[in-house]
Amino acid sequence: MKTFGKVLLILAVVTLVVFWILTKINYSEGERAGTITRFSKRGYVFKTWEGELLLGGFSEGTGQMNAEKWQFSVDNGKDSTISTINEALRSGRRVTLFYEEKLFQFDFDGETKFFVTKAEFADGR
Repeated sequence: MKTFGKVLLILAVVTLVVFWILTKINYSEGERAGTITRFSKRGYVFKTWEGELLLGGFSEGTGQMNAEKWQFSVDNGKDSTISTINEALRSGRRVTLFYEEKLFQFDFDGETKFFVTKAEFADGR
């Protein structure tokens, strides 16, 4: 019976390590530009910053403006990124968000798979 318990414990630890490694692997990375429409700190125990970027653009078929919303998360320790996004929200200035798309994430690690790592104002000021 002791052997079964040890095997079960080892299996549980290996499973947790594999899932933790999967949360660190990036599926893709890139940047998106637009206007911040929502940005808030959310969560019951594990707080993350969650936001929404309004992307502009034209529809090829109709030639009309269409607005697409892009949901993103920001880790709590990214103070300069959070500050830039908050300033963009208050001022209405366009911002470029640099992000990493995670292959897998735990529910408490953010509401989206897109984690913003850096933010810059699109107008360069």
